[in-house]
Amino acid sequence: AGRRLAEIAVAPCREDWVMAEPLEALLAREFGAAFDDLRTSLPTRPDGRYGPFTTRSLSIIRHLAWHHTAGAKDAPWRAVAEGHIARDFAGIGYHFGIQGGRLAYLGDITTSRANVADYNPWVIGICIAGDYTRGAPSAADLDVARRLVAVLDRYLGRELPNEPHSKWVATACPGDSVRAPANIEFDGLTS
Repeated sequence: AGRRLAEIAVAPCREDWVMAEPLEALLAREFGAAFDDLRTSLPTRPDGRYGPFTTRSLSIIRHLAWHHTAGAKDAPWRAVAEGHIARDFAGIGYHFGIQGGRLAYLGDITTSRANVADYNPWVIGICIAGDYTRGAPSAADLDVARRLVAVLDRYLGRELPNEPHSKWVATACPGDSVRAPANIEFDGLTS
């Protein structure tokens, strides 16, 4: 505890890789009609107190950080983005959202967003819509989560550890039912 992610030994990064296909094309092929690219349609506010999201190299990404919205399972991603903007973020803090058996690409993974305070440069933020302090994600949402992890591992050329938001900061996110082994094993969300 207290160590920055950059100091934690993880799978080595390949600095020389070049993807032949954009990530959004891989996601569209994997998820078909159950994929929505919302990156350009969600509201943003780059002049907020924290400034715009910064660009980063994919080689510095070290973890997948899992979240829940702590709200209704059917809340639109636009409403989540507006809530983040109200907190002075530049836009939605997550890179991906899972809801109703669908995947939404919310924020480009080449940006350091706002989902794990002090660790944003090193994580990809993935959020499952709902409040998992009171219930578990659906089987369809867990299937999307597993498939997303597999695509990201292939795209990045390495396996990233899956960690709950609460690993880094004192929070209930992503909820006890998500952290409980009987419901989701983060180690089980590997390709």
